[in-house]
Amino acid sequence: MGNKKIHRVPADQSLAARRKRFYEDGGCPIHGVAMGQSDGWYDNDPWGPYTIISCGRNGCPVEARAFSPEGPWDLLPEYAYLIEDETIEHSR
Repeated sequence: MGNKKIHRVPADQSLAARRKRFYEDGGCPIHGVAMGQSDGWYDNDPWGPYTIISCGRNGCPVEARAFSPEGPWDLLPEYAYLIEDETIEHSR
């Protein structure tokens, strides 16, 4: 079984709170913790080079493009709903 750490999910899962965690802090919109680089750098984007960052807390699948370590960040399309509407899967 092991000592698998369970990361706390902030109680405020409002659209405004998720947007702040992502856009202002560069964190996972669900967990609010920094997302780590999970892929190499890509140079073929019209906006400039980027890498993929991911959360991974509690098996969280959220991924985004990071154009530098300080941002800006852009959620991958399959996770954009987390900051675009008020629905969120509470199973995470």
